[in-house]
Amino acid sequence: VLKMEEDPKGAMADLNGALSLEENALAYNNRAYLNFQFGDMEAAIADAQAALRIDPNASIAYATLAEIYAELGDKEVFYSYLQLAVDEYYTDIVEVMPYTGFEPYLQKYSSGTT
Repeated sequence: VLKMEEDPKGAMADLNGALSLEENALAYNNRAYLNFQFGDMEAAIADAQAALRIDPNASIAYATLAEIYAELGDKEVFYSYLQLAVDEYYTDIVEVMPYTGFEPYLQKYSSGTT
């Protein structure tokens, strides 16, 4: 995770190399997150979905997809992935929402409305 923050291009190269050797759900999810950070939403979505195809229990990918669709402004898809992230991975809705793209939605969830 530290390399993803300090050297995202190097981390991307490492993930590409790892995935060329073996498919791994966490590597796909991490690459999805980097693609998201680089603004390549199509690649980010494809990688997060690949993570879930490889391991349907890699539920962190639901949170990644929620972040992507929040950024894209697709509320319906965002909410569906956010709910899956909460159901499958997080114990607290606020825990999944530190990403600033979630700010428009945080108050709605915090107030208990859907």
